[in-house]
Amino acid sequence: MPLIVTYGIRGGSGASFIASQLAIGLNALGISTTLTSGCPLQSIGLHFGVELSRELPELFYGDHIQQAATLQGKVGLYDIAGALDQPNFVNFLLRSGFGDAGNQVLIIDLPLHRVQGLTALMDAACLHICTITPSPEGIATLPAVYAQALTNHPEKTRYILNMIDESRRLSRQITKFLEEMLGDRILAKVRRDEAVVEALSMRQMLARHSPQSGALADVRAMSHRVGALLTGLLDGGHAPHAGDDAWHD
Repeated sequence: MPLIVTYGIRGGSGASFIASQLAIGLNALGISTTLTSGCPLQSIGLHFGVELSRELPELFYGDHIQQAATLQGKVGLYDIAGALDQPNFVNFLLRSGFGDAGNQVLIIDLPLHRVQGLTALMDAACLHICTITPSPEGIATLPAVYAQALTNHPEKTRYILNMIDESRRLSRQITKFLEEMLGDRILAKVRRDEAVVEALSMRQMLARHSPQSGALADVRAMSHRVGALLTGLLDGGHAPHAGDDAWHD
């Protein structure tokens, strides 16, 4: 089961939204996907219409993987926030078959401080997806972005520019700047869309609330691109690297 680690370089970047939509999109492409959250608030369930008060099941129960998950949109949802504190978590995860080639994908959504402390997990993952917002705050985080990528396999790291506001000149200028800096390491550009917030407030999945959403079209394109990257790995091939043709449109 190949691993994908998603994270935001700062709070509010929308990394959990990206992780959720990627899981939904990969499932729609016929790639069985499980999504786990390392965030204490378990807010990732909101993107599936799951109430914040409803606890997600833990991925591991003792020495076994839980069989029952909260299924929404055919995505298995789990909580791993508590498991991350266990010293043998990564080793147990790898011994359980996660990180190997197979016909399923496990997405682990982590806060940045967890990413920095889980080197073995980052080593095992085939893809690291970092979400950045094209804002002054996003620009300020670039040194941390590069430091994180250089520490944990820059050849595996790709970026999502999220919440791009095309109506504002500053957002357009920062987006252009990030495009020049990151080049083809940008996996997708996702527009700011009020439908995302509206769907959350109504406890609905985005595709149900607003099928014509611009952000929905963007994340679906992102899922197709990641799906193409994973095809060889799911067939028992190698993990995607920076030079692979599949990275490029």
